[in-house]
Formats: sequence, structure tokens, C-alpha cells
Amino acid sequence: MLCEDDACGECEGEDCDPTPEPPGGDYEETTTGGDYEDSTTGGDYEETTTGGDYEDTTTPPMGTTTTASPHPDEDHHMSWQSAHPEEDHHMSRRSAHLDEDYHHHMSRPSADIYVEPRHKVCFSLKRAAVYHAEARMQFKDLLTNTGHGWNSPQAHFVAPYSGCYFFIYHAVTKMGHDFTLSLVKNGKYQVTAYGTQGKHQHGSNSAVLNLERYDKVHLQLRDGSIYEHPHSKEAYTTFSGFLIFTN
Repeated sequence: MLCEDDACGECEGEDCDPTPEPPGGDYEETTTGGDYEDSTTGGDYEETTTGGDYEDTTTPPMGTTTTASPHPDEDHHMSWQSAHPEEDHHMSRRSAHLDEDYHHHMSRPSADIYVEPRHKVCFSLKRAAVYHAEARMQFKDLLTNTGHGWNSPQAHFVAPYSGCYFFIYHAVTKMGHDFTLSLVKNGKYQVTAYGTQGKHQHGSNSAVLNLERYDKVHLQLRDGSIYEHPHSKEAYTTFSGFLIFTN
């Protein structure tokens, strides 16, 4: 086509294409419905304008594919981990320790749940066999003797383990008499129960004692007289104890 532009100065009246061709690519100009699209292909840069919006995209090298992640925050975290392997290893170990602590905590019993002691020791006696003062109390009936701490022939309790023990005892006076009944540890008085004169007055006491293994505990009727029914199985005198915890 002949150039009709007098100011061209390049074609000198010869065939001329007034649209210059960009180097190294193809040029396409499209106008549709008021939208403008300017596209250059064959290079590394693509510029597209459609509907008034502008998008600037750099095409990756041939043979590679990129996909936008729907979770950019996670991608940033993963990139930070790959750049800091030592911190990543530390965080993994810490997470494992937290899981271990959690399962250990969940497997532990709650504070309001009673946990049985490892060593079970308890005894309980009833019906006195001795009724008058200055005598070690002996009993007719042994209700329980878990741990074999009570020694019936010697009429005393021998601690099978070092620990904290609870003891309690009770007695009733003989008509018109009183009594003084003491808890004794290794020959030393600990606590005393007293029953006054009258019609079968009651006396009792209790104590928590810290015992070493093989310590001995018994009841001593120091003064007066106590009462037991002579013709029945009713029991008015009792002596019991148990291990609270070991040392």
C-alpha cells in the first residue's frame, strides 16, 4: 500500500505499514465494547488490560508451573520453617513434649479421687478380756488384721512399715467405777481416755502417730474398771488402727 502520510519521511511514497512491529514478538491490538487489550507474546512480559482492570504478570521460565495457594499464611510459615531447620526441629520436639505432658496429665488421677496406699495395713478388735487396772488390754475378738500388724499373744500392734498411722479406742465404765485408759507407744503414754463414775459412762480417744518400722502400740488400763456384758456378744470396748501413708 502506498503511504499517504506526507510527514512519514521513511517510505518515500513506497508501500508502507504505518504500524511498527515490536522487536522479538507479535503485536495484537483489540478493542471490544469499550475494553482495551494490549498483548505482547513471544517474550517474557505480558501486559493485559481488560475492562479497566490492570494485571501485570511475569511468565515463569518454560517447563515450570506455579499455582496460587489458597492459604498464603501457611505458605509463609512453611517457607520460614524451610529457612530455619534448627528452629523447626526445636518446635517439633516441643510439640512432642507438650503431647506427652498432656497425655501424662490426663492419665493422672484427679485430686478429688482417693488413691489407695501401696501398703495396706489395718486392724480392729472388740470385747475386752481384761477388766481391772494396771493391765495391758487384751481382746477376745479380732475383726480384721490386714498386714498382720496386730500381735494377739503380746496384745500390741507392731508397725510393719514406717509411716503415719491412725488409732482410735473406746470403753465403758463398770457400774460405780471410773477408768483411765491410755494409748502407749514404745512404753510411753500418748493420749488418755477417761470414763467418770456413774451408770456405764463412756470414754474414748484417738491419735495420729508417726511410727518407725517395728514400733509397738498398745492400750494400758491404768486406773479403774471397764464393763463388758458377761452373757452376750455385745461389744463395748474397741481398738482400731490403720496406715495413712508410708514415709
